[in-house]
Amino acid sequence: MASSKACVSINVLRKTDNEGAIRAAIEFSDLLPPPGYSFESTNENVEIAHLKRTLKWKDPRGLFAYSSYSEYKDLWVWFDYGDKKSAVNELATTAFRCYELGGSQCFTRPTWKIRGKVVMMRLEPDRNFSPDVVFRRDFTLDEVYDTLCFFRDAEASAFKIAQKRDSVRNQKRLERTPGYHAMAAQMM
Repeated sequence: MASSKACVSINVLRKTDNEGAIRAAIEFSDLLPPPGYSFESTNENVEIAHLKRTLKWKDPRGLFAYSSYSEYKDLWVWFDYGDKKSAVNELATTAFRCYELGGSQCFTRPTWKIRGKVVMMRLEPDRNFSPDVVFRRDFTLDEVYDTLCFFRDAEASAFKIAQKRDSVRNQKRLERTPGYHAMAAQMM
């Protein structure tokens, strides 16, 4: 059976790894959603239990993140925060350090590091914020590679890029709010 293109594992990478090493570290898998669940019916508790059981992770933590050019938080990235022995996954840490553990908003750059592999899946957009986005669940190898390299090579950190994208998305939502333009004109 062919692996799903809707779930991706990214093995440990250094920021200095070459294209061949980066592409080899990206693996499509059927790890998520867990057996008996769909992407629509799974939830964090089910996924945590599944990651603990199948990967022997001690403390799975999830993070919101962005793919290279997404206008909404389109990635959910799992890693084992309890892993203190594996090598730091420098490239994943650089690309996905946008928010605090669990995906909560933060106002200073997070300081945690990812050790070992990550498991990633795409999130559907919140239509209140991103009503016109075309949703694609599956990843391509090129897209995952481009995302890792985009954040590695960016002048700004993933945290700063996420703040800017969040700001733009929120502004667009405000502009779609009935009465917004009249209220904004009155304030001028």
